[in-house]
Amino acid sequence: MEVFKKILHIHRNPKVSLLIVDPENTGRYLELRGKVEIIVDNVVAQLDQVTRKYTRHPQFYGYVYPLEQKERETRIICRIHARKITLDAIHK
Repeated sequence: MEVFKKILHIHRNPKVSLLIVDPENTGRYLELRGKVEIIVDNVVAQLDQVTRKYTRHPQFYGYVYPLEQKERETRIICRIHARKITLDAIHK
């Protein structure tokens, strides 16, 4: 139920930020700020496409994740349209 609350909050205020920090060097980071778009169509097909690209499996459900979970889950894609990108990745 927490996910549905988050989606409702996003619909009310689509401004989001995403912060990615290098765990080995916390001085290295990437931050995106922008508006999020929620996508619900063809999500499993896109998940299968990513699965084929990065693994040897033909699809996500039944190979990477249990097939039984497919009916219990509602997958979405949150696409961030970045308005500002901040990074510090100069360190070695």
